[in-house]
Amino acid sequence: MLKQYFKKLEELLNTVENAEIENIKKAAVEIARSIQQGGIVHVFGCGHSHILGEELFYRAGGLVPISPLLIEDSMLYKGAVRSSQLEKEIIG
Repeated sequence: MLKQYFKKLEELLNTVENAEIENIKKAAVEIARSIQQGGIVHVFGCGHSHILGEELFYRAGGLVPISPLLIEDSMLYKGAVRSSQLEKEIIG
């Protein structure tokens, strides 16, 4: 079962790579251009996905100016149902 899981992950990653590689490259170019011009990268997540914002923010040796949008009421410890509702409202 574990091998099947990793095989499925590999298939999904390949699908994303094939379908989105050009968009990922374009996004990387735009983010780099913005940073070179003094811009800031804003990151947001609700529930578990807020961890990405926390991981990117204030990392020792980090090269990118990150501004996490950490909305306390959207955190899971404030209530999973409320977090889910806010995610739908904020992200759409």
